[in-house]
Amino acid sequence: LWAARWRRAPRRAALLRTLGVYALLLAPHLVFRQAYYGDWLPNTFHAKVGWNVAQVQRGARYAWDYGGALISLPVLLLGAVGARAGGWRRVALAVAVTYALYVVAVGGDFAPTGRFVQVPLPFLAVLVQSALAGLRGALRSRRRLSVAVPLILACGAALWCTIAGRQRLEQRRWPASYARDLAARRFMGTWLHDMLPPDATVAVGSIGAIGYYSNLPILDTFGLTNREIGRKEVEWMGRASAGHEKGDADFVLQRAPRIIVFDRGFLAPRALGLEEFLGRARSPTEQLLVDDPRFFA
Repeated sequence: LWAARWRRAPRRAALLRTLGVYALLLAPHLVFRQAYYGDWLPNTFHAKVGWNVAQVQRGARYAWDYGGALISLPVLLLGAVGARAGGWRRVALAVAVTYALYVVAVGGDFAPTGRFVQVPLPFLAVLVQSALAGLRGALRSRRRLSVAVPLILACGAALWCTIAGRQRLEQRRWPASYARDLAARRFMGTWLHDMLPPDATVAVGSIGAIGYYSNLPILDTFGLTNREIGRKEVEWMGRASAGHEKGDADFVLQRAPRIIVFDRGFLAPRALGLEEFLGRARSPTEQLLVDDPRFFA
């Protein structure tokens, strides 16, 4: 947005002051991050982003699943028509496209909610609104057909987005499956809290609810909050779920946690035999542990 204003602004000194104010707000945060965490970027960045072809392909699939497949062609066409008027409309289109490309580059998201593609939607919405407002001239000249067709397309597109979005979530059993998983994690965390001493370390991938309800030291096997695992280079980056790709069995075993929780094991609705339990190992750390004799020892 600042770059777009720089192109059109007659007084660029004012824009430099605006950039200075932004820098004053941002700089203390970056300095604190470097002083406290020892890095300019959060650990989650290193755990989720790998910059390879497979990651970009996953990001493109994510953008299509939750952007292109849900936003119908009439909406995109109306947005393009709105952008043709120029001015702020072209800036809105540029921001939407740039952010969409960013989502593709970082590989999308693991959650089936489309939250990463929410940012471009308001910009697209104002472009559609601008296109519809531009039809007033046609309406005044009584060219009703030229007005009715775009309006019908826009209404149909809005209905399609609503229905398709709901179907997309239902296909992934969301949020019903999330509510069930959250209940299981809450139960697991509470059980660990009641059964273990307060200094017992628990190694687990789904650290959120389990860590909160257990109130125990957590070793994050996905590396989102663990520097060693989060910064580990893995050859399969971009081929699994975002944020769930990194792991290190050797590091976990060296830390010798009191409990190692397999994510899919404790969510099973029935008792599992050893072979079936080990077959449910889904994360890299869990799969590497299954292949490591020290784990069984």
